[in-house]
Formats: sequence, C-alpha cells, structure tokens
Amino acid sequence: MDTMTEREPRTEKEAWVRWHDPELMEFSPISPLTLGNGSIAFTADITGLQSFSSLYAASTPLCTLSEWGWHTAPVDDCGKVYTPADLHMTEYAWNGLKVTYATDCHPGNEDVYRFLRENPHKMNLARIGFCLNGHPLEPGDITGICQHLHLYSGILESLFRISGVPCRVLTLCAPEEDTLLFSIESPLLASGLSVDLSFPYGSPDIGASDWTQPGLHTTVLRDDVIFRHADDLDYRVRLSCAGAAISQLGQHQVRVSVSGQTMNLAVSFSRGDLPDTKDPDTLTDACRRWWADFWEEGGMIDLTEATDPRAKELGRRIVLSLYLLTVNSASHMPPAETGLTCNSWYGKAHLEMHFWHMAWAPLWGHAKLLERSIPWYLRHLADARASAARNGYRGARWPKMVAEDAQDSPSSIAPLLIWQQPHIILLLDLILRSMEDEEDQEDFCRAHWGLIRETADFMADFAVPAEDGLCHILPPVYPVQERYDPREITDPAFEVAYWKMGLEIAIKWAKRLGQVPDPKWETVAATMAPPPVRDGLYVACSNLKSTDEIIRDDHPSMLQCLGLLPGKEIKAAIMERTLQDVISSWDRSSLWGWDFAVMALTALRLGKPNLAMDLLMSGTEKNTYVTSGNNRQGERQDLPLYLPGNGSLLLACAVLGAGWDGREGVLFPETSGWKARCHGLHPWYG
Repeated sequence: MDTMTEREPRTEKEAWVRWHDPELMEFSPISPLTLGNGSIAFTADITGLQSFSSLYAASTPLCTLSEWGWHTAPVDDCGKVYTPADLHMTEYAWNGLKVTYATDCHPGNEDVYRFLRENPHKMNLARIGFCLNGHPLEPGDITGICQHLHLYSGILESLFRISGVPCRVLTLCAPEEDTLLFSIESPLLASGLSVDLSFPYGSPDIGASDWTQPGLHTTVLRDDVIFRHADDLDYRVRLSCAGAAISQLGQHQVRVSVSGQTMNLAVSFSRGDLPDTKDPDTLTDACRRWWADFWEEGGMIDLTEATDPRAKELGRRIVLSLYLLTVNSASHMPPAETGLTCNSWYGKAHLEMHFWHMAWAPLWGHAKLLERSIPWYLRHLADARASAARNGYRGARWPKMVAEDAQDSPSSIAPLLIWQQPHIILLLDLILRSMEDEEDQEDFCRAHWGLIRETADFMADFAVPAEDGLCHILPPVYPVQERYDPREITDPAFEVAYWKMGLEIAIKWAKRLGQVPDPKWETVAATMAPPPVRDGLYVACSNLKSTDEIIRDDHPSMLQCLGLLPGKEIKAAIMERTLQDVISSWDRSSLWGWDFAVMALTALRLGKPNLAMDLLMSGTEKNTYVTSGNNRQGERQDLPLYLPGNGSLLLACAVLGAGWDGREGVLFPETSGWKARCHGLHPWYG
C-alpha cells in the first residue's frame, strides 16, 4: 500500500520542517503522537487510532480531550457539590493584618478540600479504536509498523498489517472546528474490521476516564449523532461516513462499519451546535492549508549547516516543540502542563506556567496563538478582583491552579504562589511588541488596559514600604522555588525583580494611552527591594542569612532575574558566580525541563554562548525529548510530557536567534559549530 506522495519541498521552510518529521516503527507507549488544533486533541497509537489504550495507559494515556470538556462528579446521588464557601481557610499574618488562604486540609473538611482540588476535571470525550469481528485487536496481531507524522500538513499516516493484511490510516484534526478525520484503507474493512467509539465516565485521574461507572452517564445514538450526558457535562458527537452502518452496542459503545475497502470517518464534537458536515477532501485541504500557513508565516531556525553533533537534535526539538505547543497549548484558556494530551493535576491550568507555554509565540511570529487565551483573563477579571478584595487588596489577584471557572484550587502551595501575577502584563506587552500597525497597537492597548491596570493595582498594594526606604514582598508567600517556609519568606529574588519590571511596563502603557500612572505604581517600581545577595551569591529569598541555608534543588529561581528579565540592576560578576554554583552544586536531577533554558539564557546574557548551548542541551533525564518531541520528566508517571519544557526551549532559541533589545542578531556561537540561519524571529527584552 502506497504512502503519501513525497514530492519535493516547494519552499525552504517546508524542507526545514519535513527534515524533522517523526517516525515510529514499533509500539512506543512513551511517545504516542498527538493531533489537534488548540481546542481539541487526539493522541493516537501506531494504528492512527486508540486501538491499544491499555498498552499505553501506564506510560502516556491515549485520550481525546477538549478545552471545553470539563466534568464535575457530584458527591451524592442528589447531585450535591461543594463550593469554595464550604472550604475552611487557613489564617496567616501579613504586614500586621490577618489574611486567609485555602492551603491546609483541616480535620473534618477533607472531603471538601479533595473535591475542590479534583473538580472540575477534564474528561476523555471518547476512545476510538479498531475492532476485528467484534473483538479488540491484540498487539501480536500487528506487524509491519511504519507511522509518519507529516508536520507540514498536520496529517498522521499509519501503515501496518493486521494478521498479515495491509492497513493504511490517515488521521487529522480540522483546524477551525473540533472534528477528527480518519481515512482508512484495508481489505479487512469488508470482512469484519470496524471502528468502535467507547465512552467513559469522567475521572480526575491522568487518563481522564472511569470505565467502571456505566450507570452514572448516558450514551444515546440517534441516526448519526451521539448524545452524551455526564452530570454537568453534555456534548454531542456526529459521525459522518458515506455508506457506513452505525449501531450502538450496549450502553456506551458505538460501532461504524462499511462493506467496501475504504472508510472516511469524520467525528465531530461539540457542547452546542455541531459544525456543518464537510466531505473528507474539504477537511483534508483545510488541514493542509492551515499547517502550511503556520510554518510559512512563522519564524525559522535552520541548523542543517551546523557541524556541532548536537545541532540536528536541537533542530528536531525546535520544530516538534512548535508543533506540540500549537496542538496542546494554543487554547482559549491557559493550558494544563500536559496540554490536551492527558490530565496533569486533573487537567487544570497552572497560571504561572502560562508564560512558559506561550511566551515564545510572539517571538516566533505567532502572536495570534497567544491572543486566543487573553479573553479568558478578561472574562475572569471580576473573579480576580474578588480574590484580591477578600484579603483587603486593591486590584486583581490571579489564581494559580484553575479550571475554566477560574476558581483557585486548594493546595498546600498554590494559593501562596505569586509569580503568575505579572504574567498577563508581560504577555500583553509581548503581543503589543509584535504588532507593526500603529492603529492596531492603539486598539489593542485600549481593549486590554483594564487587565494591565487592575493587575498593577494589586501588585503595588501587595508590596510593603518599609523604614529602609524600599518596598518588600512579605510572607506568607511561595517563590518560584517551592522549597522554603512560606511563613518566613521575604523578598523572593525573581519575584521582586519581576514586580519591578511588571509595574514599569504598566507605567509605560499608561503613558502610551495618555493616562497618568498611579503614583503608587511609580513608587513601588522605583523602590522595589533588589534580589538578595549572601556571601557573594544571589539567593532565593532575603530571609536566608548565608549561603549555608540554600536549598540546592528544584528551580534555581534567582537565575531568572537575568535569564528572563533585562537585569539592569543585576551585578554580572555575582550572577556569574551564582550560575557556576548552580552548575557545580545543585541537584541536577531535581531540575525541571524549563530550568535548563533559564540557565542557558543566563549564560547567554553573561556573554557565554558556548556554555549556554551546553546547558540547553544538558543530558539529564528531565531534559529528554522523546520521538514525539515531548519533554518527559524522567520516570514521573504524572508527567509523561511537560510542555513548559518545550515552551522554554523555544523562548531560549528565539533569543539565540534574534537577541534582545540593544543586542539584536544571531547569538548562536557559529565559531563553535553552531551555524544557524534564522528568519522571522523577534528580539526579547533588553
């Protein structure tokens, strides 16, 4: 059976992309391939469907997840649910006042605490797989595997044999609607090979599926539409397939079969009206055009002429990260750390990770992908304002761990984390910086000024002026490095630097719009405490008395003061010693995927591009990128992929390819074998 026609690339970018197409020649549970459009995603096994979900479950669950498919499981048969009002809060002292946060699980309140952590959770919308003569396939039935993801067209091609009989499957996701298309060719279709859709109950587990509760949800087939109901989640699934027989088997299984040797099955999902039915050629053409436009309109870093032996691997990571983040993270709300592939932390978003997921997009010419999520902040500005007011603060305080409802989840850490606060200011400014038309810039500023203003109001109110003439961040607070006692932490290094930068951007926006900046913003920005130094090193927080108290694992967050921020007040000699201390004495196995990009960017700012490349390409378990391009975090079963690692890589490479304000240009160390041809990239802050 022929593969997709491999014509010669028409453009330089097409050649660059196709050079990195992933291929699988065997079952790969740690590296299944995912298709999607930012709103819905489908993760496939080597059949191009989800025929072997049990084989993959322990490594990377095969799910069909959407950004809208949230489910809440009631606590009793009457539909009872808990709300934040039922939660017992923990009291803290802040600047002489009492504040409360949902951090501790108090005796007698355990059920409420657990419920609000786990609900709402993303729900697996369907499992779609092959059956032969009414029975699921077995791994031993499959031979001759050759699976190829055509990145430039967004089409997954799967070739294999079932009991020696050839089968070819093309799988794609429509770019503008939540529709999957499966084009299947095999003689077995005429003799017992069917496509079965199975529907689970919702679950907060990583696989987003509970197959043990058939009585708690309903699946009803009417003609070619499946009506699904699970507590507060209702959705529809339309099956479009010319000449197919569609039948329901039992409570939650639907079978699609044909009498010929080809099947073109479109599966559309929606909470409301289903999209108009489109023929397979229309869906395929739309997918090809969208992905070709994506690659052609975005930036490029071509390392094909580099001689460093690591260059091809870095090029592969770049291209696949661009693809994966568009599929998983370019959604209409901030994404989960595993995107739409599976459920990390119940499928909820971590707002401090929104930066790592999508800050790269404006630098690579894809600001529109980041813009998709900004209306979520606008919709929930009132919720953020209420969160701040609850503890007596002005402005809007953004939560940490949320579902679509923006309710902060109880956690021993999450409610006290603050480094997500300036993110929306920086992300909006990145979009603005990418715009070329002045009228568009003006419209964008006016439309989003409220987000900037209210976020800055909270930040200014949260900083406390002291007798030393400086403004400080006081406990309770968790810094980026979640390792110190939140009741003792003062002036966490990255946060104080980020507070200053965020308020400076807000002041700039105010002046641009002809507004008078809030005097408190200007005071805090001008007098924010500097990142603390002890014994000649930058340290995580100012309450540390000496470097003997440094906890040398997790995120070396003090590096971000220069690695991510312009660092105009950072002393280069001190930061260089700090970087060397991290390299020589930090527990490397505890670092997360994005820490390597931070270290690399810090080295680059210090004028050490060769060290930057060594750090970016560090050979450690949490800096591993599997065949699919996903950044795995070692053997952590709760994080089979870690998209913030992919996003940080793209941010670091954009800086390597375009520099920063005042130091624009390619910063790859070409004399050391890193010859890079870079096009369409935007510089970072300098």
